[in-house]
Amino acid sequence: MKKSKILIMVGPILILIGIGLIAGAILPAEDTETFTIPEGNYYYAFESKTILGLKMEGEFEVDGVLETVNFYVMTPEQFDAYATTGETDAVYSVTGNSGSFDVSLDTTKGYLVFEHGADWMPVSQDVTLTYTIHGTLVTYLVGGIAVLAIGAVLIVYGVRLGKKEAAMAPPQQQPTSDVMMFDQQKPPGNP
Repeated sequence: MKKSKILIMVGPILILIGIGLIAGAILPAEDTETFTIPEGNYYYAFESKTILGLKMEGEFEVDGVLETVNFYVMTPEQFDAYATTGETDAVYSVTGNSGSFDVSLDTTKGYLVFEHGADWMPVSQDVTLTYTIHGTLVTYLVGGIAVLAIGAVLIVYGVRLGKKEAAMAPPQQQPTSDVMMFDQQKPPGNP
């Protein structure tokens, strides 16, 4: 199969994948995570990046019936301070065995942070988080645009290569035959 035909077939596939990634970037992203906060002075954080503002909503639940965690929604500045000094200034916070949140941030990046609740540092804690991120997700958008562009370039290059291949091909000769045909004269008086 000629290279041009392969490129022309792969291009549309990449364009469809790119469109899917872009749609995934724009639609709300839903996920469920189960994770463990190890025993000791540890925390667990999820980062989310968008382009046009950020809205995060969801709920969490700790596996142990009496165990509690501290949950925070933080801006990048708040998270940086928390990671370096332990300061827990947050846009939203709740302590408990379970909880829910619905927070809009004026930034394009946000953090969901979990740490041990009071008196629970000596044990590891299993937490299940279900959340939805509203906003345009940067990674999917950039990836989708890149894949879409590559698909379009492959199609254009495939068409140009096909024209070049056609121009370089030797001209096709008409088939030859050893049979010669002559017109016959009709006898006089026959229509």
